[in-house]
Amino acid sequence: MNYIYFVFESACKDLIRNKVRTFLTSLGIVIGVSSVILLITFSLGLKDFIRDQFYNLGTNLVYVLRGKSFTQGGSVMNSGIEGVKFDEKDYLKLKKIEQADVVLPVYSKILEAQADGKIDTGTLYATISEMFSARNLELESGVLFTKTDIDKKSKVTVLGNKIASNIFGDPISAVNRSIRIDSQVFKIIGVLKAKGGGGFATPNFDTFMYVPYKSAYFVNTDKIFTAFVIKARNENDISLIKRILEEI
Repeated sequence: MNYIYFVFESACKDLIRNKVRTFLTSLGIVIGVSSVILLITFSLGLKDFIRDQFYNLGTNLVYVLRGKSFTQGGSVMNSGIEGVKFDEKDYLKLKKIEQADVVLPVYSKILEAQADGKIDTGTLYATISEMFSARNLELESGVLFTKTDIDKKSKVTVLGNKIASNIFGDPISAVNRSIRIDSQVFKIIGVLKAKGGGGFATPNFDTFMYVPYKSAYFVNTDKIFTAFVIKARNENDISLIKRILEEI
């Protein structure tokens, strides 16, 4: 018992004699523990952020690009069609996949847009109206374009929130106004709620200018598609869709 007391007393005296060393040692332990806690917290936060980014892209989606296709989870496969241009025939062929809830054709190109003397750069995104629900895009104001607009090649557009704000100030005030995209004048029929994005290689939907895909033929003179987005009926169908794509 006396030995234990002696050791404890000696330790206390050493700590008192070396106050600076004791402080620095304690500080190091505190910093070390705090760093671990912060690192774990940061990792969990990053995980949630990445998950939210992919959720913003939509769920149960398979992206088909020239040369490869991948799901929103990031898995990649070669499609054996490197360099091939997608066209309407490919679109009709993909629509026959039974496991596909909807097939979304996409043509995109970065272009200048201007109205009221203001100019901004955005992405012309030519597609069909089902794209909005597939990618969880919601209207702030106005309406979405329809199949009739596609068939008639109507010069109408739905703007992302940021590009509408950059040009018109109040994004809601953009509805029913006109905007020149490249060489063509479009009527703005809707503005989407702010979506975010642009991180981790995800697109910034807020800078998109959505138009009926046939209305983009003024810049897409070859009438091609840059990609297809296939929404599977459920998560279990994704692998089957990928296998079907490999055989096409």
